[in-house]
Amino acid sequence: MYKKVEPWGVNVPFIYLSIFYWVFGVISLFTHQVYDQHPYFMMIGAYSLFFGMVQRLFFPAKKYFPLQVAVLVFTAIPVHYSQVVASLFLLVEEIAALKIRICPT
Repeated sequence: MYKKVEPWGVNVPFIYLSIFYWVFGVISLFTHQVYDQHPYFMMIGAYSLFFGMVQRLFFPAKKYFPLQVAVLVFTAIPVHYSQVVASLFLLVEEIAALKIRICPT
């Protein structure tokens, strides 16, 4: 029998996160009271949308849930190094998924 893949909407929390950061970026653009980090908040919003869409397109299964949560958590932290860690977790997820697809055991 074939293994059943259970997809889920992994991109939905990433969409909410990107909307939050874009709104936060717009607020910081007009008020200049929120650390004046408009470009950084907009960039985090774009990264979170990109990370969510990559995971939805290529790794929608629930078996990658811990890695998907790790990417979401580290993307949500507005520190430069956490964005790097989120990218590394996404890379680990990609390698794990490709390893399973190429060499199923």
